[in-house]
Amino acid sequence: MKVEQFKTFLASAQFDDKATRSIRAQDDKLSQISAIRDMFNSFVKKCNSLYNPSPFVCVNETLVGFRGLEVWSLCDCGTNYAYNLQVYLGKQGESPEQQQREQVVKDVTEGLFDSGCNITTDSFFTPLSLAQFLFSEQLTRQ
Repeated sequence: MKVEQFKTFLASAQFDDKATRSIRAQDDKLSQISAIRDMFNSFVKKCNSLYNPSPFVCVNETLVGFRGLEVWSLCDCGTNYAYNLQVYLGKQGESPEQQQREQVVKDVTEGLFDSGCNITTDSFFTPLSLAQFLFSEQLTRQ
């Protein structure tokens, strides 16, 4: 595809179904921000299926500047390839979030259980209970 054709595509592409927008917005905050949930999920699924990470991966956060979105990511330490991603959409429901740090790591590393991978995290993900969980799933934490 030529650059000009791609620019035209980007200017006119829409990822929203107006007929279902209000229904989706009730259950999914990402639909309220931007109608990209299906495309995002498809991208993550492709990342999972097309790559086998090395034994050394890391969990961290990325701020997408143009929309102010925070994305939790599991990346290969050697290649920086994104293996799994999760968009943080803020507090869900009325009650305070419980054990968010642990849940993020559990969610993004789920496909690696019993693999023996070494998970590196920053100081945000430091609970002892998380280290015990990762060890029980045949993962290690540094």
